[in-house]
Amino acid sequence: MKVKNQNASSRKTRDAIKRAFAEVLQEKQELRFVTVKEIVQKAQITRSSFYNHYDNIYDVAKDFQEEMLDVLVYNDKKVVTSDDLFSYIHAVTQFLKEHEDMYSRILSSSETFVFMERLNKLIKQKLLDLLKYQDDKEKGLKATFFTDGTINLVIRYFRHETSYTLEDIGEFIKKEIKDLFL
Repeated sequence: MKVKNQNASSRKTRDAIKRAFAEVLQEKQELRFVTVKEIVQKAQITRSSFYNHYDNIYDVAKDFQEEMLDVLVYNDKKVVTSDDLFSYIHAVTQFLKEHEDMYSRILSSSETFVFMERLNKLIKQKLLDLLKYQDDKEKGLKATFFTDGTINLVIRYFRHETSYTLEDIGEFIKKEIKDLFL
């Protein structure tokens, strides 16, 4: 992937590319059918602008994944107590709400399985680390059950397969953490 320029123009172009990518992926359903030509047409940029920012469409997909992982997993270093965890859940819910349109498009494609599995494993490990459950088989199963269900619920939300809001889901997650783990 290309070096990320941090000026406003570069960020605007990258955002346009990612929005266009999300739209095309939603239409095509599979990454292998997405083309740079379609992305640049939707983004209303030149092909060279695309290649100034990304080497290929797989780099755009990776950028999406890294952005989501950065917010959902890597930036949770300050989660030490249950209060920290609830603040973190609120922050994640807000992030997803702010980027709802793009993530709805991305998560409606058939390409999300591998990424969501990776995300699920990372979140489960963070939960196990926080709760110090590495050696407790029953609690490990609870954490697995909880994270699998949570990931599925979020995917269903972004695919418009549930009437629950992100706020409903966030509050439910907090309640279930209290009931199951604290």
